[in-house]
Amino acid sequence: MRHPCHRHGWSLLELLVVIPLMTLLMSGSAMLLTSLFRSQETLRSELQQQSGQARLATQLRADAHSANSVTSRSPQTCEFALAGGDTIHYEIKGDSLHRELRHASEPPASDPAARESYSLDGFSAAFNVDPARERPLVRLKLTAVPEETKFPRTNHSTAIEAAVGIHPMLTAGRAQP
Repeated sequence: MRHPCHRHGWSLLELLVVIPLMTLLMSGSAMLLTSLFRSQETLRSELQQQSGQARLATQLRADAHSANSVTSRSPQTCEFALAGGDTIHYEIKGDSLHRELRHASEPPASDPAARESYSLDGFSAAFNVDPARERPLVRLKLTAVPEETKFPRTNHSTAIEAAVGIHPMLTAGRAQP
């Protein structure tokens, strides 16, 4: 009776086939991981950008609705006058928008009572006030600036609009307890 011969290794022909296939699999996996990480970073930055714009829109609308009047001396600034004499000043500086709350009782040279900053990375911004309506309408236009990169983000232009002085109208129409 003859015992079958057991092989203890690979033949040269088997190695010549397997090694290039492994190389192809590894390079495909590396490209897949690279594109996965790139799309994850893009998604994270777009989500962060949308979150910041939503926060800005909520704050701008709340300020406009509680204001008595609005002035915009240039497309880069907007100022809301509140009932107690307080003012909220918005100013676009470079790639960010700054909001400052100043109380009427504080001297003009003092620090503001509240200060906030919103990133405008990838956007140019401009304020516009339309006084032709019953209540003035404040419009903040965010225009996407094209990027000169290998993998540019997709920024979408946005307009945030808010009517001035809505809260006093709403509270005047409610029954007082």
